[in-house]
Amino acid sequence: MNMPRERRKARSTAMKSSTTRSMASEAEEPIRLGRRTELFRGPVITLVEREIEGRAYRVVEHPGASCAVPVTPEGKIVLIRQFRPAIGEWIWEIPAGTLEPGELPEECMAREVVEEIGWEAESLESLGSILTSPGFSNQRIHLFVAHLSRQVGTRHEDTERINVHELDWDEVRRMMECNEIRDGKSLVALHRYESRYGRD
Repeated sequence: MNMPRERRKARSTAMKSSTTRSMASEAEEPIRLGRRTELFRGPVITLVEREIEGRAYRVVEHPGASCAVPVTPEGKIVLIRQFRPAIGEWIWEIPAGTLEPGELPEECMAREVVEEIGWEAESLESLGSILTSPGFSNQRIHLFVAHLSRQVGTRHEDTERINVHELDWDEVRRMMECNEIRDGKSLVALHRYESRYGRD
C-alpha cells in the first residue's frame, strides 16, 4: 500500500529531525552557568558579564523581538523602507518590533503591523524563530506571516522614519536575489514564507 505523498514527506522530515537531535546530544556535555554581573542597562539592551566554567564572557541581553511578512488580501507583500541610524542608510525591511515587558510575540507583532504599516492582521502564522547574533547576544526574533484584513492608518513613533510599499511577490523575490533586501531577519522570514507557500 502506497503512503500518501504528504505523509511520506512528514515522516521523512521527522526522521531527519530525530537523527539531527541524536547527533547533537552525543557531542554535547552540560555546561554550568555561573555568576551574572550587570555592567550596563539601557532602554532596550543590558550588558552583563557571565561566568562559565571559570571564564568571564560579556553578553548583550535583549528582551526579544517579532517580525512578520505582511500579506494583503490581494496577495501583495508589504515592505517598509526605514532609515537605520546604526548604518546611516535607508534599507528594505519587513515590519518588526521589540517585545515590551510581559508581551507575547504575537501581541508584539499585532501591534507593530498597525504602527508601522497601518494594517490590522486577521491572523498571525508562526515561521519559527532565529538567533540573530549568538556569539555575543541572546536576542531571539520570532517570525510570522501576517494575514492582513483592513487598513487603519500608521502610528509611527517620532524617532521612526518609515515609508510603506505594497509589492508583488515577483518583485520581492527579485529584490532578494539582487541583494536589494539586506536585512537578515527579513531575508530569513521571506525565504521561509516562500518555502511554505511555494510562491511562483
